[in-house]
Amino acid sequence: MSSVSGSSATGLLSADVLQRIERLGGHIPDGFRPREWSVDTTAGEHEVPAAVQALLAVEWPAGQGLCTDDEFRWEVHLPSHGEVDALVVEDEPRAWYAIGYDEGQWYLLVDLAEAHTDDFPVYRVDHDGSDDAGSRRRLSSVLGDLRVVTDRIVFPSRIADGEAADEALVIDAEALVNTDPLTLLPLLDRATTEQDRLAATVYRSSLARHRDADAATRRQILALDAARLGAPDLSRNLADVPVPGAPAQDWTIEWATGAKLDHRLLAQLDVGGPQAITELQGRTVVATVDGWTLHVHDLATGESLVEAGLECDQEFAAIALAEIDGRWIAVTGSSCPGCDHHYRCEGRIQRWNLADGNPIADPVRAHARSVDALAVTRVDGRPVILSGGHDCMLRMWDLRTGEPIGTPSIGHRTSVGYGGIAAVAVGELDGRPIAVTGAWDGAARVWDLADGGTPGTILTANTDYQYEDAGIFHVSLGELDGVPVAVTSGDDDARAWDLRSGQQLGPVITDYCKCSDLVEVDGRPVVVTVDSDGWVRKWDLRTRRELGSGVNVFTADRRIVRALTAVRALGRVVAVVPDYRATAVVDLLAEAPGTSRVGHTNTIEALTVADSEVAVTGSEDGTARIWRLDDGTPVCPPLSDHWVRVKAVATARVGGRSAVLTSDGDTIRVWDRATGELSREIKAEGGHQMLTLSAAYLDGRAVAVTKGYDARVLTWDLEGAARAGHPPFTMRKEYSRSMATVELDGRYLALVEDDGAVRVLDLVAGEQLHTLDHEGGVLAIAVAGSRERVTAVTATYQDLQVWDVATGTRTGTLDAGWSVRALALADIDGRLVAASGGSDGTVRTWDLADGRPYGAALTFPEEVNRLALTGQGRLVVAFGSDLAVFSPRK
Repeated sequence: MSSVSGSSATGLLSADVLQRIERLGGHIPDGFRPREWSVDTTAGEHEVPAAVQALLAVEWPAGQGLCTDDEFRWEVHLPSHGEVDALVVEDEPRAWYAIGYDEGQWYLLVDLAEAHTDDFPVYRVDHDGSDDAGSRRRLSSVLGDLRVVTDRIVFPSRIADGEAADEALVIDAEALVNTDPLTLLPLLDRATTEQDRLAATVYRSSLARHRDADAATRRQILALDAARLGAPDLSRNLADVPVPGAPAQDWTIEWATGAKLDHRLLAQLDVGGPQAITELQGRTVVATVDGWTLHVHDLATGESLVEAGLECDQEFAAIALAEIDGRWIAVTGSSCPGCDHHYRCEGRIQRWNLADGNPIADPVRAHARSVDALAVTRVDGRPVILSGGHDCMLRMWDLRTGEPIGTPSIGHRTSVGYGGIAAVAVGELDGRPIAVTGAWDGAARVWDLADGGTPGTILTANTDYQYEDAGIFHVSLGELDGVPVAVTSGDDDARAWDLRSGQQLGPVITDYCKCSDLVEVDGRPVVVTVDSDGWVRKWDLRTRRELGSGVNVFTADRRIVRALTAVRALGRVVAVVPDYRATAVVDLLAEAPGTSRVGHTNTIEALTVADSEVAVTGSEDGTARIWRLDDGTPVCPPLSDHWVRVKAVATARVGGRSAVLTSDGDTIRVWDRATGELSREIKAEGGHQMLTLSAAYLDGRAVAVTKGYDARVLTWDLEGAARAGHPPFTMRKEYSRSMATVELDGRYLALVEDDGAVRVLDLVAGEQLHTLDHEGGVLAIAVAGSRERVTAVTATYQDLQVWDVATGTRTGTLDAGWSVRALALADIDGRLVAASGGSDGTVRTWDLADGRPYGAALTFPEEVNRLALTGQGRLVVAFGSDLAVFSPRK
């Protein structure tokens, strides 16, 4: 049998479908081929499309089953093909065919007439024939909501049902690897010993990455995170856990940095966007509209409860949740995504059934251009929706019918070129229902809802409302020593206000704040803030003092923070912080970690290894670091005299000593590798801003080779601190960060990506030898070999290509998946080994002699930025702001 990705189903089923089948342990027989096949349906005889045949051919391991990934855990039989009738209420007969069913007596149907795509629609209908099959989901989404169950006990005896709640919980490595995450997660809070609390922290560190992965992948990620947290013994124990049906790991983690790992960061959900939080059937849940999909997650476990596509031709800017007549609904506000006719655009309010994502009635036009703020409350016992939009109006709607109540309320000033009302919070003031809005005009305003939205007190933070950073975008309500207060924030600061008098209470809480919320902790009001760099902090509202230290919720790069909600959940107080692609959950009560492991504080952008002894990294944090490869200790303090981020690093022998080269902007810096002392600076003239940096030797002298935004390739004498060699090479393409240098037959060559090709330049002769022609752009270059024969590997958008550098001929092609941004190549024990990694967080390795994998793929919690390989077989991986070193398992 073959894996799914290698079978003849490739091309019939999408990559997403194949990946999900493989994750669930399924495979398609090597001999599978679609055949001519027709079946009887309620619409007559109909052909079974090739994609459906491929799904029906999937075989599953003996002793394994599938179940729904929800509270019911219904056993799913898939595939289970057969003709069906009387299952769907329909006006016109359709070509229904059953591909599966579950123990909840729900059937999975496809309409054969529309199942010719590689990710065809699937309908879930009840057995009693009462459904009209109006809701459909893609096959990949259906498979993504299934979980594997096996004959093995996945719930360890130490954590067995019936165990006393107050009994100490023992968490061992096998439980962490092989237990179903939905079973284990709620129990981690019962950890009492220091060792078990550390295990719980390791488990939560990359939860979003391993929660839905197979046990073998989880084992590798957990071992990595244990190393990042400075727990080598736990890392080894995790790596050694047997996983049924999976071989032992091919790679051993030697060490890793984890400067930003923090046990207070409980989880990261892999969706972002506008959010709302509520209690739903005894669970605290967060609802997020990500793109055009509604997601509902359990905050305690990260479990996905609802994933439903929303049919809408506009973007979603706001969301609220409500329960009405025993039914949970989501209310969304949409906005114009941007066009040339804003005056004709309309922001709409739409109500959705939370259970299935189906719309409730038609959307209503609520505001001009956009609906940016929503809240749900009760006025005189009547459930209502409050909405604020670009037109600066506050409007009230009947939650049941969607009909408007009264006339729009006007009070905020229009800010030309910017938005209107950006935030709305609801509460009570002296027994009367109120709303407090924040807007781009720099003011917050109190509205009396009992009088239909009468404007009341105005709270003004900024008078210069013509500028974008003057607005108030977040409002929360609470109490301080019996005084009703509002806390507001925008792009500048967070402030507190007396709701009765409209006066500001005390000084600014913090002057660097993106979003804020107000929550009570141990009887005192606490303001929680997040800044644009992703740091969550908390402040005592009485004293304005910061409580504890901040937590950085987004470690890989700067994100666009959209909101912040502080809420009581999981038996603690948490902050829920979404950006555009993820949602972080932070424990606001836990104590800060004692010390952070050494490492970069921002994304690693450059990496090289020297003499199989040290690794050198450069980062967006403006520093370069030199690491001992054997144990990860720093050779010297960080190299920190850079003006901007360090984009490139290299090593060379300069003046008889080992040196490290770094570049930032227009300057090359030369550092002593042993001491970290700066020995010289070489400043480029003529606007040569450097993108790449490599080292070479011309006539026995060390030189640096750079490629700049000016499209020139230059060489620099590192001892004389001046230009060296021939006149510069000029490329066609200005922006290029792919370059490598190598010695071949006594000549030093530079391989430089340029406009879809790789130019092979002779640095000694000052001429171009030939080009390595590609179809599409070149994302990375790596070279290795002997002086007589040099091999290059280049990454394109489609694959890896292998080249003989001397002749310029292509000698092989490897399928590297997608999104490759990092390459490495090395001669290991006489065999050329290549490694690739990228934005999917996966590193793959190959033996170039036969094109087969050199070891199993490795999964990382963040994007892989750079890679290096040593002659001893060590694999060095830079992911996010961290570095990890692996060696082949012996």
